[in-house]
Amino acid sequence: MAVAALVLGIFGTILCWFPAALLGVPLALVGLILGILARKNAQETQQPTGMATAGLVVSIIGLTLGILLSAMCFACAQKVKSDMQKMATDPQFQQQNKEFNEAFKKALEESKQHQQQQGAQPAAPPTTPPPPSEAPAKK
Repeated sequence: MAVAALVLGIFGTILCWFPAALLGVPLALVGLILGILARKNAQETQQPTGMATAGLVVSIIGLTLGILLSAMCFACAQKVKSDMQKMATDPQFQQQNKEFNEAFKKALEESKQHQQQQGAQPAAPPTTPPPPSEAPAKK
């Protein structure tokens, strides 16, 4: 059980950095439970508790980081959602957005006209580089 607690704690700590996946927290939680059980079992049978303690510590770290990072990720997503809703109803933002769209359309039209003018002009003949001169012979 101590090895399983350590392995699950390590995987939980690694996967806690991906909060949207939500895999790190359950793995770390199972590792924590196994670590507690393995440590109690090792103490009762007078065996070393180092591996169980390591699994317990790594699982606690993974569980704590997983919960904190997930909470921060979800809080950030909620803030972005609320800001987007505010912008959608803000008349000043809507005016700026309208002005930007008009300027963008104007720039696209000017670009198309410029390309059409370039296409209507006769293409200049390609210039060929002069032939390399022969190096003078050394005396």
